[in-house]
Amino acid sequence: MKHINYLFAAGILALSTSATAAPTITGYDVSNADPSGTGGWSHQYSGTIVNLGSVRDYTGGTGTMADGIFGTSPDSTQLFFSESDASITVFLDDYYKIDSVSLFGGDPSDAVPGGIDSADFTVGSTSLNLNGFPFGPLGQSRQLVNDDFLFTSTGLDQIRTNQFTISGISASGGDFNGEWFSISEITVQGTISPVPEPSTYALMLGGLGLVGFMAARRRKQA
Repeated sequence: MKHINYLFAAGILALSTSATAAPTITGYDVSNADPSGTGGWSHQYSGTIVNLGSVRDYTGGTGTMADGIFGTSPDSTQLFFSESDASITVFLDDYYKIDSVSLFGGDPSDAVPGGIDSADFTVGSTSLNLNGFPFGPLGQSRQLVNDDFLFTSTGLDQIRTNQFTISGISASGGDFNGEWFSISEITVQGTISPVPEPSTYALMLGGLGLVGFMAARRRKQA
């Protein structure tokens, strides 16, 4: 009977295993983004870039915003026009429950990044509008605009996912009255929460079945 209990416990443990980790961004797609070179701001991307006229779609690759290097000049930063309504879908190396997402806008001495106020985060069928911290409408002077836009939510850390989409970005402040903002790097913090393998479910169900069988057998003997 002890062996059966161990089998059942092993299944439960495998289903519940999680650990704090720094997710790795394996790629990202961007829609309605301004082309590299706009305003002298340069963005690198390894995937497919589709010309839609005044904006571009980036798909199937990675680049400046996920290379692990925090850009400190327009030469390594993506510039966005607020009215283009750009969205960014980020792909992760495993399944996580997301604690926070940070958008680094660049060196504060630049004329842009602009002060992002809020953004919509979509994970599966769940969409949350989150206010960033500690930035906001900080005035028009570049020295007063934060360069690190941090989003946190207890809603995101309840959902297991390997990707999420940032859209509906609202910006104000900056030297361009919130019409433009920049992102040079995206970082994510989360708790790893892998999807259980079929063998894990089989292990747990097998333990449950054996427990039930032994219980029935004991009642019959009694």
